Amino acid sequence: MKRKLEEKKHPKKKFHLNPYMDDMDDFVVSDGEGVDYSKAIRGIMGYDKRKYDDDDDDCADMEANFTSIMKEEAKSVRLGKQEDAEELKKIMVQEAKEKKRAEARSKR
Repeated sequence: MKRKLEEKKHPKKKFHLNPYMDDMDDFVVSDGEGVDYSKAIRGIMGYDKRKYDDDDDDCADMEANFTSIMKEEAKSVRLGKQEDAEELKKIMVQEAKEKKRAEARSKR
């Protein structure tokens, strides 16, 4: 009788054939086959990784001939002269303002 009371106090644990098997291992889950996760992410986040794929084709024609180099140099010189003229104009306007301020102070 003492043996029966001990068995009731400590019920026996179920023994699995595979100690790594979990109770949820036989639970049916869809594998997600046919689901395009990239499309879902693009829809939610607005990010399209296809837009940033690196194309090696854009580096194929990296050679330049003398004519294209000279055109680029002429364009650079033209833009440089234009920027210099704009900067000179700003300096002259600033100097004129300073001269007017100095004249206004001296008249006081």
